[in-house]
Amino acid sequence: YWKTPLSNKEITAAKAVEGFFTSNEMNNMKLSADEFVERCYLVMLDRKSDASGKAYWVSVYKSKGKLEVLKGFVESKEFTQICKDYGVVKGTIK
Repeated sequence: YWKTPLSNKEITAAKAVEGFFTSNEMNNMKLSADEFVERCYLVMLDRKSDASGKAYWVSVYKSKGKLEVLKGFVESKEFTQICKDYGVVKGTIK
């Protein structure tokens, strides 16, 4: 669903991330903060979390919510590089 519009530059990577992680399907999974953050690492950075990074993002999730976590991942150097490597427009989450 997200691949074609992303590849055709009809949407940004940030818009795909926001749409995916705030979808009814994702919300219906009722993920814990820990599970949500781990999913962010796997989906956006293509790797498992490290202990300190995960602890930080779980604390952000609990204090500011999932949208702040998504913003942080999208603005990371690692995600920025992945977007460049794949030739997609990164964009931002407001």
